[in-house]
Amino acid sequence: MKSFLKRHRSAVTLVEILIAVSVVGIISLVVMQFTSWMTNAQKITAWKQNAVDDQRVNEIFWQKHFSGATSRIESMIVDKGVITTPAVIATEPVTIRGGGSGNLMADYPADGNEWPIWTFKTFEKETATNNYIESTVTGFLKGASPYIELYGRVTRGAAVIAEQRLMSNILSINAANRSFPDENVTVLTVDFVVNHPLHEHIQVRKQSNFKISTVLESY
Repeated sequence: MKSFLKRHRSAVTLVEILIAVSVVGIISLVVMQFTSWMTNAQKITAWKQNAVDDQRVNEIFWQKHFSGATSRIESMIVDKGVITTPAVIATEPVTIRGGGSGNLMADYPADGNEWPIWTFKTFEKETATNNYIESTVTGFLKGASPYIELYGRVTRGAAVIAEQRLMSNILSINAANRSFPDENVTVLTVDFVVNHPLHEHIQVRKQSNFKISTVLESY
């Protein structure tokens, strides 16, 4: 009898241990899955914030340069606040995919080469010399989906003055424009959309309006 009770107590103890191990395993699995979910959620939130920040930088960059495209006053005589000689204005058009309408990425080849979506000139007057410094500003794409990047570059002659990666994971760039002849202004509206490289349904969108004091021409 004593031997039977001893064996019975040992069997019960073993079952209890197995149950406890199973419960601990289930709890550990749930905790691991929850931790993984939280980590992924934090990564997605961080990606969204970075994408929003990039789109703000992108807008500031192009607002600055588009506002200076592409006219300069060659000469203007002013007498007591009155213009006595009409200004001679030199202009250069903004060259843009599709003339600034539709999907600017429609024919993007993704062949590893730089692919411009727009280019234009700006003219900055030097106070000391009264001359104009001419710069060429280009926006171009590089990379293959889902890692397509948008860059902005400023050159003077053969020298690169500035180059900056502005956005990554670009899904689409759509544009539309309106002309206001009375104000000598074209408003270019561009809709930038980026998406998470691992989750296509997660997107960040930014619509920007750029005022340009010249006409738009198509590539």
